Amino acid sequence: MKKLILFIIMLFALEPIQAQTLFSATQQLDINNVNAGFYTFGNIFWNPDLLGRYYEFPKGSGLQSNSSSALWIGGYNQSTNNLHIAAQTYNQGGNDYWPGPLDELLGGSSDTTKAADWSQRWKINLSTIDSFRALNTHTTSNTNKTILEWPAKGNIYSKTPLNSQLIIPNRDMAPFIDINNDGIYNALNGDYPDIKGEQMLWWVINDNAGVHSETFGIPLKIEIHISAYACRMTGLENTIFINYKIYNWSNNIYDST
Repeated sequence: MKKLILFIIMLFALEPIQAQTLFSATQQLDINNVNAGFYTFGNIFWNPDLLGRYYEFPKGSGLQSNSSSALWIGGYNQSTNNLHIAAQTYNQGGNDYWPGPLDELLGGSSDTTKAADWSQRWKINLSTIDSFRALNTHTTSNTNKTILEWPAKGNIYSKTPLNSQLIIPNRDMAPFIDINNDGIYNALNGDYPDIKGEQMLWWVINDNAGVHSETFGIPLKIEIHISAYACRMTGLENTIFINYKIYNWSNNIYDST
């Protein structure tokens, strides 16, 4: 398995055209002076339901200072010299990315059912975690929903959007603090999300749950874990941070990536 980590503070802006969506779900990072929208198909700062920009600054002003951005990645297969590529714009022609992890044991396979189950971004504030840690005991009734359902390895309480159990791969997914060091996430044992900043969103996408109808490119079979976060610190009130962890679950080695 090959893994690449990218750390990005600001992404480029594109002008909006038109959007076409399969799963309507946008989540906001809004703890500081920025109200930024994140969509489940890999593009950010874009509201596909309203066909408009989603990067409000200053928060509450109604002014949108950024537009759709996304991670574009491509490389040549060393064995075939074919170009593999994934790039998302406005979903106007379809998608190159979908929600959810890939099956690393089956060469990076996926399906649309898994995509629907993972069509969500988990949002948590540091203050919520601090309140959770202050409790003497943890139950399903007194534990914050996001902490209880955090999509980390082994969590039996994580849910799909339809409220069935989310099937989580038996490997590292959402980061967490493992209180009893058993390698399994269980908030009732005191485990909690390991976040950056004072507010963080976490979600996962891949480029192999369907045909690349944006670029018509050959999938790389990559899985991308995304963290978007903001810090309540002097000098960072107008800044958001984005972290990408990119896993190559194919059997290919990509050159000139």
